[in-house]
Amino acid sequence: MKIYSYIFCFIAFATSLNAQDTMYIHRNSGALIKVPVNTIDSVTFYKPTNTLPNTNLSVVKSLADEYLFAFDSYADYTTTTPAIESGPVLAIKSKSSTLFGGSFKFIGDKDATFGINKCPTQPNGGYPLYHSTDGGYVHLYNGLNVGYYMANQLSPDKPAVGEFYYVCRLYLSTNYEAIMSGFGAPELKVISNNTQLQFSNGDSKTGNQAFNAVVERMQTVIFRFVYANNQVSIYITDKLGENRLLSTLTISASSFFRNFGIGTSSHPMTHDFFAYVMKFGKTFTNSESSQIIQDLKTRFPIGTRPNKPLVFPTITYNGTDFVLNLNYLPSSSGAAFDPAKSTIRWYLYDKVNAPSGNGIDKQSIIKTSDGSVLTLKRADYSAMFSLTGAKNEIAVDVTCVDKNGDSFVVPLSSEPFSGYY
Repeated sequence: MKIYSYIFCFIAFATSLNAQDTMYIHRNSGALIKVPVNTIDSVTFYKPTNTLPNTNLSVVKSLADEYLFAFDSYADYTTTTPAIESGPVLAIKSKSSTLFGGSFKFIGDKDATFGINKCPTQPNGGYPLYHSTDGGYVHLYNGLNVGYYMANQLSPDKPAVGEFYYVCRLYLSTNYEAIMSGFGAPELKVISNNTQLQFSNGDSKTGNQAFNAVVERMQTVIFRFVYANNQVSIYITDKLGENRLLSTLTISASSFFRNFGIGTSSHPMTHDFFAYVMKFGKTFTNSESSQIIQDLKTRFPIGTRPNKPLVFPTITYNGTDFVLNLNYLPSSSGAAFDPAKSTIRWYLYDKVNAPSGNGIDKQSIIKTSDGSVLTLKRADYSAMFSLTGAKNEIAVDVTCVDKNGDSFVVPLSSEPFSGYY
């Protein structure tokens, strides 16, 4: 009301001035128009009928038993230091201390089988990265990430009855990889480009079940899992429609819920994580489910691709150097690539020393640089390339930023560069 009083006083005062005096009015569109004050007979104010969308996810928060939102990310395990733009994320705060002890922690430790550092991990210099755009998300480049293997998140185990929503953005490299995982939790893996998914409850009670489904990469989607009567129904909300049923599968009567994961535990892959919403013991009503989906859609750009720069990295080897070609496509603004704000991370998959012979099982970060350095000289890392002529593999993860500060990344969309070197 203060602003109304001010405006009325201004009008009353202005009408006593000369005819050239002007009132400036902002339209809803943002346009500015000028009106001579002496042409105004009266002014009427109406209460706005349009309201801003709920971006605080209050509906989800009121209905869910537990949730994780990427916009509530932190740079430490104590959740005291909020993550900064393009900075590392070590924890995401949870609704309560019941399930995750107050937060979901990204933890890097030793591989139980091979006794080696998993990658990316804190010691190896690789972190999930926080971005505040698109409602807030965490960019995951997973090697052997074990962030979700925290013992007994649910203790005791809960019967496999409940409902879950997982909001993420898939990349071109997300293939034969779990986008959500855990031991006794929904596991969903993309096993064929855009056409086939594979589900398991991750508890060794229910085997892997593949089913055909169209899931377009590069757009933000909501996966919904409804567990009831020894079945799980899997839905997706994307640009093709809301709450589309992908498949209904049978699960073991002895299946349970225990540990919940964000991302994969095996091959390197990439996706963006936005939110994880959980309910245990029963499912939401149809009305509640619809409200949750609408609430998530107000915060996150469901069904759309980001209007941001793209990069399709390729690697060549000239006998001494690995050369990275970004194949950068600027955003719609046409802004140029900003090397100083971009990040290049080089990874080695050691096929020689991995006990399994698979380089994925022994990998480490070689170096991290900004976008001004697009080469890797083999001789500078002779200890890592210990055997001349050995077949290893190189891969990169790129966070590409343009001059406007917009960032987006498309990692290598096929197998890592490999060769004898």
